[in-house]
Amino acid sequence: MLPADESQWWAPQRISRDGIPTRHPDIRSFPSFGTFIVGEEETPSGIAIAVHHLAAAGGSNPPQRESDPWGRQRVHQSEVTAGTLNVRIGSVPDSVGTVPMIRWVEGLPGDLLIGEIFFDPESLTWSTPTFTDAP
Repeated sequence: MLPADESQWWAPQRISRDGIPTRHPDIRSFPSFGTFIVGEEETPSGIAIAVHHLAAAGGSNPPQRESDPWGRQRVHQSEVTAGTLNVRIGSVPDSVGTVPMIRWVEGLPGDLLIGEIFFDPESLTWSTPTFTDAP
């Protein structure tokens, strides 16, 4: 990837962990918060959304990328184990500027839901998911 405000591509980084199938990654960089990668993980309980966060570097130097610089957090476990999540990361305006948000679709045909969570820049955590019926 080539994060915002950097002039060189990063060396390839492994995000998925041994023994945890991971798919459909999406990535986005935010100048104030750093770089986020989201993806679907297959767990014994079903499909989960995991967020990997590399915090923004202070000053003008790129972030240090050592053996495992990514902070990882599981932010949602799907209650519909046979559904597909189709996770995407985007942004929404906030009082501090533009903040990350994650949107996905889960469920089974005829009973789909759209889920959303938002990043809280003060606590550096994600909100509780909200769901609406898919059109």
